Amino acid sequence: MSIKNFIISLSTAQERREHVTKEFERQQVEFEFFNAITPSTMDFTCAELRIGKYQSTLHPNEISCLLSHMMVWKKAVDEHLDYVAIFEDDIYLGESANEFLGSTAWIPKEHSLVKLEMFYKKIGIAINNKNISAPNHRKLLLLNEPHMGCAGYLISREVAQELLAFTINSQVLIPVDHIVFREYPKINELKIYQLSPALCVQDMILTSGKTRFPSALEDVRNVRKGKNTQKEKLPLSAKIQKECLRIWFKVKKIAINFSKLKHGTKMFKIKFR
Repeated sequence: MSIKNFIISLSTAQERREHVTKEFERQQVEFEFFNAITPSTMDFTCAELRIGKYQSTLHPNEISCLLSHMMVWKKAVDEHLDYVAIFEDDIYLGESANEFLGSTAWIPKEHSLVKLEMFYKKIGIAINNKNISAPNHRKLLLLNEPHMGCAGYLISREVAQELLAFTINSQVLIPVDHIVFREYPKINELKIYQLSPALCVQDMILTSGKTRFPSALEDVRNVRKGKNTQKEKLPLSAKIQKECLRIWFKVKKIAINFSKLKHGTKMFKIKFR
């Protein structure tokens, strides 16, 4: 069996394409660009995917992102590809990536969805599950709760087909990572494994937000969530209140993590290497 690597990228994003091409060529990993869907081609793509009327609170840029991933899933099905690894164009690859992206020998038969990227700093993994060894001193960890982000993941053709059907039939379009790592696995009881240390990471995660590649998608996502990215100078009373809330949330988080531990989920610090 084989893996085909796709990088979703706008055809006009030359700086991003040059960056990610260097990342893959440096490790002699073969890949193919998939020209990302845009709001101007969104309706045509919906027709091609046979998506009729749908509900969504997403910005057209976010819907286009979802449709781009769906079209790669469709390619996996139409072209009878055993596995596809799907990446976004602002990632960095970890060491020995060619061992994972050039062969399926490391993928256990039942592992049809593997998360390759680091997005959260800590992830919830199953305590009682035996970790599976992988090349380059890595392991496959069973996720016990969603680890979001779709900048790097690997799926089998069967999962690609099921993801397509699930998304089309739901008639509600939500962010692609919510579908792949939360909604679809929850309904289908699909086990998702995390490669650790992670094989890739987005520039904005690696640089703690000081990214070389500003994203219009991230901007509209922040607006939809009501996030204010500009820092305001707070009066002393507001600073004290903010610090009290920070301490309260920290204590609450400790209590939540203890409860998770009792129910079989351990919080694990994920690294990129």
